[in-house]
Amino acid sequence: MAESSVKLDSLLNSIDEKKLVLPDFQRDYVWIKEDEKIEDFITSILSQLPIGSIITFKDNFKSFANKEIGFNKKIEYNDDFDKVEFLLDGQQRITTLSLVFSDRIFSKVKKDPVNYPASKLVQSDKIKKRYFLKMPRYDSDNWEDDFFGLQDLHFPFEEPDKIPFCSNDIKELIHTKTFTFSTNDSKKDEWYYPTAESYKTPKMTNKIKDKAIDEGLIPLYLLTDNSIVIKRILTSMAENRCDFIKDTYKRTKIDDIKTYILEHPEIYNISLSQDDESIYNEFIQVLENNKSEWADNMHSYLNSCIKQLKINAIDVDDENTSRAINMYEALNKGGAKLTTYDLIIARAACLGQYNQKGYAELNKEIISEYYNSDLLNILTRGFAPEITTWNSKDFLKTITSNGEIVPVVINQFLNLLCFVACNANPKPDFKMNATKLTKISNEYCKAKKQLELKADQIVDYSELALKSVMDALMVLQFKCGIYNISQIDYNLILLPLSYIMYLYESKSVDSDRLGELVDKLCGIYYYCIFTGEYQSDQSTVVMKHLEWVHNWILCGEKPIPFTEEKIVESIDNSVLNISKYNDLATLLYENDSAPKKAVRNSLLQFVLSLQPLDFIKNEQNQVIKLNAWSEGSGKKFNFEIHHMIPLASATSIKESTKQLRDENIMINSPLNLAFISKDANRAISNYQISQYKSLLDSTFLNGYKLPPSVLHFNYKRTKESELKEILKYRYDALKSDIITKIRYYIS
Repeated sequence: MAESSVKLDSLLNSIDEKKLVLPDFQRDYVWIKEDEKIEDFITSILSQLPIGSIITFKDNFKSFANKEIGFNKKIEYNDDFDKVEFLLDGQQRITTLSLVFSDRIFSKVKKDPVNYPASKLVQSDKIKKRYFLKMPRYDSDNWEDDFFGLQDLHFPFEEPDKIPFCSNDIKELIHTKTFTFSTNDSKKDEWYYPTAESYKTPKMTNKIKDKAIDEGLIPLYLLTDNSIVIKRILTSMAENRCDFIKDTYKRTKIDDIKTYILEHPEIYNISLSQDDESIYNEFIQVLENNKSEWADNMHSYLNSCIKQLKINAIDVDDENTSRAINMYEALNKGGAKLTTYDLIIARAACLGQYNQKGYAELNKEIISEYYNSDLLNILTRGFAPEITTWNSKDFLKTITSNGEIVPVVINQFLNLLCFVACNANPKPDFKMNATKLTKISNEYCKAKKQLELKADQIVDYSELALKSVMDALMVLQFKCGIYNISQIDYNLILLPLSYIMYLYESKSVDSDRLGELVDKLCGIYYYCIFTGEYQSDQSTVVMKHLEWVHNWILCGEKPIPFTEEKIVESIDNSVLNISKYNDLATLLYENDSAPKKAVRNSLLQFVLSLQPLDFIKNEQNQVIKLNAWSEGSGKKFNFEIHHMIPLASATSIKESTKQLRDENIMINSPLNLAFISKDANRAISNYQISQYKSLLDSTFLNGYKLPPSVLHFNYKRTKESELKEILKYRYDALKSDIITKIRYYIS
């Protein structure tokens, strides 16, 4: 076994020469279904980050049935073939590299459709895509996305081949265009459509150049073999921008030119003490120089992303066949790719059919369809009487568009399954014994313990465990403002909450205690997220909470923080008051700690649980209440996070809201944020509340816990102290409400 480093062009050549092939037992190319994963991969390369290793196995061509990378077609053998490299791991990355940064796969379809029919492309039923780097148009007024300095013809990084930014910084600059290989595809004459015509012909080159400039797009698929076309595009972009600046700052506008020079001292080192004619001539000369330098630097940067891209290759030779097969099994049927859930399913399957359905199918059916009607009646009474049915798939997105169960559900289901299977009475009772538990081990949350479960234990307890998770999620949605499963930041908290509902599902407690269980669930949840219980050592903390639930509900022993002796200290003095986590100073960015995303989300969700009014009226001239469940019922709000005191009011002339959005400044405080509908967010945009206060309902302020002064407040940075007063008012109001709710729920 040997390790080496392979450059992208060498890798592409090996694919074309059929020296690097896919063994036929490889799984399908699946990344094409996941746009975000491909975009993350592209931005990693454009940020010059490493992309991991591949594993190949060198053996005779006839050792395995094989196929060409990018195609679902067998490679026809000829006498020239000897040994080849079988790609054991890395198919997704290598195929994506070939499709995004080269034109070789698509060009084969256009140049040789007999041997490379479009129907044999990987995922041939999916729309094909071209990927681009988005640049602003030279004459555009919107330069928020001018990441690479085209506006001022100043490449912002000192060394194009050693850039300092992170991949997330340019994610929004990745642009796609789609096409098909259908004969009646309306896009077949588009400039980005794969064509048999050479990119080196003037006609084709000019077509691509003109259209790319017009749309502000740099075609990434030309980087490997047609970089000269990229250079022509960049040069023309710079020339157009240069001409636009010249036209804007003409000789007759010398005062504007001087102002422009003063605003860009890092670009224009021009003395303004000389005569106007000299200033103008020197200004034009710098522009001309910068035009060429920007195009050269941008081209150098893009080229360096490809040239510096080296894929680490681990090569196994044919004398280690068993080792190669073992590697493949480890990569594709074990470790990270073969999950504990997969193994649990496999173990349960050995018992055959479960209720005439496969174990995996039953689990998906429960997630997609199950709800406890008695629980729903309790949760919707006075809240959402129009909701008569519920499922976690539609209401909370617990199953992805690809049909996969989201990890948080799988993980907490497994944790609960393991705990109850090891501690509850065996079939057919399923009840938990009312024996006090102490120091519960976190081994129940580990794969080793879970994989010790016997097949009959898995089958016996799975349905109740999974239904209990669904019950807990339903409570969180209707009572705690969770409208998407992804919003549960501390996933382990779902384990003790689901255990509460297991005590009901397994009949460990009487059915008339269901309302009490809901209250306890909400009380524990709010206590945990607003006192920072899960900010560290979560695996230990969750076992403590599991112990609380068991001993409180089954043994009548109230958790110590909820006793009369401790309640003031643990709740009144701790809610939103954990230093450097969620106290007022942290929420306002007044110390060296910034509030975590989980803190922000918990406040947003709490306000949403109060069903505040939306910021604008609907088409029927009504102000509607927002809630966490309407999206699942088909009445979509499409929530967005809104700065109530608009972020735009904090910008200076040279700043944009995009620049300020992630800064640790008071106006970005979680106390200044709220979920509102997408329509409302678009309508009020960056307006101050004072500008649309006449449209607001009289109860608006109370819903969002805002002071009356906010209606007349017009924020500028000079009014930081007034903003602080408004946010402190909201902090005090929210804190009081949260404490009241926790005390109510645990009483």
